[in-house]
Amino acid sequence: MITEHSVLFSAIRNGVSNVEISEEIYDRFMNVLPPRHYANGFFVFQEGEGDILLFEQIGNRFFCSPEQLDVCTEDWSHFITLKRDDDCFKVKSILSTTESAPSEKFTKFLNARVASVSALAEALEVDFRP
Repeated sequence: MITEHSVLFSAIRNGVSNVEISEEIYDRFMNVLPPRHYANGFFVFQEGEGDILLFEQIGNRFFCSPEQLDVCTEDWSHFITLKRDDDCFKVKSILSTTESAPSEKFTKFLNARVASVSALAEALEVDFRP
C-alpha cells in the first residue's frame, strides 16, 4: 500500500495501472479540489489540464489508477499526452515547443501503445521531467 504522494506518482509513471493507496491519500485528493466526476465509491481528479486520475474505494481499501498522463521532456522541448488504453497507454498528442511540428522521431509514436511512461522515454531516448 502506498502512503506517500511521491511514491504514488512514481508508480503511476512506471506503468502500474492500479495502485493501492492509503485512506489518507484518497481523502487528500478528494478534498484538495472539487472532483471532476464523483459517484458512490469513486471520483476523478484533475488539476487544470494535467493528469486525470481515477480514485476508487472498494470496501475498506483505496485505489488510484491513471486515466490520462501529461509528460514533458527534461529539456522542455516536447509535451506528450498519454491516455489509458486497456492495460497500457496510447500516445494521444505530441507538441513541440522548439519546432513548428514534432520531428519524425516523436511523431512515429503518435497513436502508439506503450506499456508505461518510462517505456516511452526509453524508446524515444529521452528523459521526462518528474
